[in-house]
Amino acid sequence: MANKNDIDFDESKVKIVGFIDKNFAPVGKWWYQRMTNLSYTTHTLVLIDQKVVDHFTEINNSSSSEYYRFEVRLVDEGNRRKQKIRNLWYHRIKYCLEQLEAGESILLTDVDNIFQRYVPLSEFYNSPYDTIYALEQKFPTLVKEQMGFVVCGGMTFLKSTPGTIAVVKQWLWHCTKTHEPDMKKARCDDQVQLNLLLVKSMTWNNENASRPENLNYDDLIQYGFDGYHINPNISFHAKVWDRDFAWRGDFDTHITCPSRENNWVSMPTTLPKWTRDQLTEINPRINHNVAMEKMSRVAVW
Repeated sequence: MANKNDIDFDESKVKIVGFIDKNFAPVGKWWYQRMTNLSYTTHTLVLIDQKVVDHFTEINNSSSSEYYRFEVRLVDEGNRRKQKIRNLWYHRIKYCLEQLEAGESILLTDVDNIFQRYVPLSEFYNSPYDTIYALEQKFPTLVKEQMGFVVCGGMTFLKSTPGTIAVVKQWLWHCTKTHEPDMKKARCDDQVQLNLLLVKSMTWNNENASRPENLNYDDLIQYGFDGYHINPNISFHAKVWDRDFAWRGDFDTHITCPSRENNWVSMPTTLPKWTRDQLTEINPRINHNVAMEKMSRVAVW
């Protein structure tokens, strides 16, 4: 029987967001349509350069039935794509903080994450957790060695609570502390900074999940657990999803594939070499087109 809180839940309390630039427009469109087909209603693209803004504005203003809900958050282009992406990661944290402070809870996801089925957002919102993280693999390795696991920067549920806001503020500070006064140009690796923050500020109940018999073939934690902020003045209760539910792992081995029954979202890594070689024979552009590589990954998956 469905929980009454789930039945009465207003989905507008949680916004699902994915950030894209013009290069990722095809992936963003695929993600948006997939979320629509799965019956989600609050998914929103956040557009980070003027070319992609113009592109989606033209689509929405056309007479076609194609339409995308989007917001604009222009980032600093920098001199290289890496600089643009790292400025995006700074703006992504800042955007989440602003939304949380306005009372909006956020499901933050990369648009190349593959959602397999509909899971009510009320399941997360009505839980006792302020934030829910997804397990990564081993990066950053230093934190993996210290904490026993790392979490993903691009798949997180953030409930608008004082605890979440306090931790996201700390995350943003970690991202900006070494940069120039012009924060519009601040750059960081958000996943590195998030894990560096968590290893110093959280105590985790992961003893059982860390037992050797509960690790996968690559010595990675598989089962979820919870934890609390070590600062008694910050009321922050976090959870980490089971790896099978929010899956992150190697693409090229059946050993790591998630189950059909329990998996909600999958985040497969780069295409295996043998698959890429075969696809390159068909279309050599795959090695030079990020959207094509991402969509090939989705298709193969």
